[in-house]
Amino acid sequence: MASASTERHDDDRKAFAVESAQYNPLAEQTALRKGVVVFFLCLAQFLDTFMNSALFAAIPPISQDLNISNANSVWLISGYQLTFAALLLISGRLSDLYNPKYVFTVGATLIGGLSLGGGFVRHEVPLILIRVLTGIASQSQAIAAFGASAALGNVIGLIIGALIVSYASWPWVFYLFSILGFMLAIVVFVLAPSPHRPHVSALEKALRFKRLDLLGVSMLTSGLVLFIFGVTSGSVDGWGSAICLAPLIVSIFLVAAFFVYESRLDEHYAALPPNIWRYQNFPILVASALLPFMWWGTVQLLFSWLWQEVYGWSAIIAALHFLPLGLLGFPMNGLSSALSQKFPLKWVIIAGQVVALAGSILLPFADSEAHYWRYAFPGFCLGTSGITIIYTGRRAGFWFLFGLLALLTAAQLVFMKNTVPPMKNGPKEKDVDEKDTSVRSRDGNVIERA
Repeated sequence: MASASTERHDDDRKAFAVESAQYNPLAEQTALRKGVVVFFLCLAQFLDTFMNSALFAAIPPISQDLNISNANSVWLISGYQLTFAALLLISGRLSDLYNPKYVFTVGATLIGGLSLGGGFVRHEVPLILIRVLTGIASQSQAIAAFGASAALGNVIGLIIGALIVSYASWPWVFYLFSILGFMLAIVVFVLAPSPHRPHVSALEKALRFKRLDLLGVSMLTSGLVLFIFGVTSGSVDGWGSAICLAPLIVSIFLVAAFFVYESRLDEHYAALPPNIWRYQNFPILVASALLPFMWWGTVQLLFSWLWQEVYGWSAIIAALHFLPLGLLGFPMNGLSSALSQKFPLKWVIIAGQVVALAGSILLPFADSEAHYWRYAFPGFCLGTSGITIIYTGRRAGFWFLFGLLALLTAAQLVFMKNTVPPMKNGPKEKDVDEKDTSVRSRDGNVIERA
C-alpha cells in the first residue's frame, strides 16, 4: 500500500509539473497588473507584523477597559502567534494541493471579518478568542509575503497604533485591521490569476485531503495552547495548582504524541516529516531560529508596559522610542543579503548573534527615563541589527516556529507580574529615583531592578 500511494503521489506531482511547464498564467498578465498583485501580496506580510505592533500600544487601554489581568493580556498577542505558527504548515499544504488564490482570499476575508468583530466586543474571552481565530486566518495569506514588508509593518504599526489609541479608541485598531483585510481579499481575488490544475479522480482528491494531516496539526495546536494556558495559570493560581499542572502535563503528552504520530506516517502525508531533522544543519538552524521573534516580542512587550505604566509616557511617545527597532530593518535587510552572498551563512548568522548579544547587554541598564539614549537606544540599534541579520539569513528555516513567541511572552508575563503592576484608574504622580536601586510605579509600589 505504501508503494502504491507513493506512486500515486509521484504521478500527481508529475502532472502538476507538466501542467506548470505548459501554462504559466503570470506570463499573460501585464507588467502593471503583476506589479499591483506583488504590492498587495507584500501587504499581506505588512499586515501580519502591523497587526502585532499596532496592538502593543493598545494592550494597556484594552486591559483597563475590559479588566484583563497581566497574565491574561498575553493572549492578545500569543493567541494570534500560536495559531499562526501551528497552522502555517497546513496552510502551505493547502496552497500546494488546491488553488492558492482561494486560500489567500479566504484567509484575508476571515481577517477582515474577525477584526471587525474584535472592534465590537467588550468582554475579555470573546476578544481573546477572536485574536486566536485571526491567527488561523492570517497564516493562510502569509505564504507569499516578503521580509522588507515586515519591517515596514512593524514601524508603521507602532506609530498608527499609538495614534489611534491616543486620538480615537482602541476598537479602531481592529477596525483598521478589518479594512486592510477586506481590501487584500478583494484586490487579490480580482487581479491574481488562478493556476490551472489537472482534473483528478475522487480517490486522488481523498489522498490530497489526507495529506493535510489534520490530526497531527490538531495535536500540535492543542498541545501548544494547553502549554500556554498552564504557564499563564501558574502565575495567577500557583504552580502547584491543578489548573496549572493538568494542562502542562497534557500538553507535554500531546506534543510528544505529535512527533510519534508524524514518525509513523508516510513522509508525503506528514505535516512535519521526521527525516527533515536529518538535513544538514537543520536542527541547529531551528534552534537559532527561536531568537528573532523572541527578542522582538520581549523587548516590545516589556518596554511598552514599563514606559506607559511606570514612567507614565503616552502611547505616542512610547511608539516613537520604539522606532529604531523597525527603521533599521530596511538597511539591515540589504546588508544581510549582501553578506550572505559573500560569506558562509554560518559566519553571517554568528555575526548577527554577536551583534544582538552586544545590544541585549545594554537593555537591563535602561532602567530609568534618563537612561534611554545611553542604554536603550544603542541597545535597540545593535540588537535589532543583529536580529535582522539572523532573520533574513535563514527566513525559510523558522517560519513555522513563529508562534513560539507565545511561549516567551507567557514567561515574560509571569515575570512582569511581580515587577509591573496592572493599570490603575487614573494616572498618579510617578516617582522615579535614578540614584536608588528601585523604581516606583504610578501607584507607589516599589519595583526592584532586575
